[in-house]
Amino acid sequence: MDNKKILNSLSKAVSSIEVDVWEDIKNNSQSGLEEINSSSVQIPKRKSVLTKRRLIAAAIVFIVMVTGINSFINIVGRTAGMSSSSFLSFVEYDNKLFFENFKDRGRLYSMNIDGSNLMSLSDESVYNFVIDDNKIYYTDDINNIVITDLEGAVKKILENTNVLSISFVLDDWIYASNEEGIYRITIDGMIREKLSDVVPHTLINYGERIYFSNTEALYKADLDGNNATKIFSSNISKFYIYENDVFFFNINDGYRLYKINLDSLISQKAYFKSKSLSTSTNAFGISDNKLYFINERPASEPYLFEIDLDEENLTKLTAIEATELKVFGGNIYLYHPSSGGTLYKYSLEENKVEKMLSSK
Repeated sequence: MDNKKILNSLSKAVSSIEVDVWEDIKNNSQSGLEEINSSSVQIPKRKSVLTKRRLIAAAIVFIVMVTGINSFINIVGRTAGMSSSSFLSFVEYDNKLFFENFKDRGRLYSMNIDGSNLMSLSDESVYNFVIDDNKIYYTDDINNIVITDLEGAVKKILENTNVLSISFVLDDWIYASNEEGIYRITIDGMIREKLSDVVPHTLINYGERIYFSNTEALYKADLDGNNATKIFSSNISKFYIYENDVFFFNINDGYRLYKINLDSLISQKAYFKSKSLSTSTNAFGISDNKLYFINERPASEPYLFEIDLDEENLTKLTAIEATELKVFGGNIYLYHPSSGGTLYKYSLEENKVEKMLSSK
């Protein structure tokens, strides 16, 4: 899709705030959840309305899902104030939550998982980061890679690396991407290799291969980029690999849940009691044989759902809006960009949502 057309759609959604814009954006994302009798936690109902914040957030999510996060950054410009983005980078590690602080120009922060001991770890804004072996790797606002300790005290800058997004660190290589493709860079910054011309939505490591997706397909390749193969043809924004199966919501099929076995490469829709599942936000994560996702439709309450990957049980957990979701052990962290941004934590053990950070 042409970037100017995308920006035009966003402008209409933000300035006009009309229901038909929502429907244009969401016309391929209708959910089958209303046909399912799921077990649910009793939660007081809020009045469901189409507010400005939901329309704006939906427009942003739409752009990211269609164009990819790298293209989105190129369209809107990489600035210190990214709190309006549907994407937020956060990681639970060593009993702390590390996150991009939307309240402080996107700088890197940490806090205890109970919300105490808030600490600033960077002077510059960060776009995204990963943690590996007690070190934090992130890109600064001029696209250099910065390596620091968990306190942000000792920093090493790899200059002229020119990457927007870091995906993972493996065997002394940093795997990253920009608007020209996928790269790997040694942790000393001395070697920089281009692995693919594909500008990825998602790039992950599984076994001895890398897997990545863009607006056209899902691919696999060797760790050095050789033997690249197309696995599945579709616009795939976000995916996870769990126990040798790839899970993703297929944009080209109404955002319905699909899975692909990496041995057979057979793809199929994932069903629950003969009903296919779909999401409108692409916010989902996998942990301990369960898939968690946000389902949000224009005229209904957004909810967090849990589904067993053996497809036997679907549970409605709590009413919540989110455009980004990550699962770490017994906690699910959720982010929504409305009103400057809000970060939540949902405890699976306590069945409770608490607000970790908010701009309100």
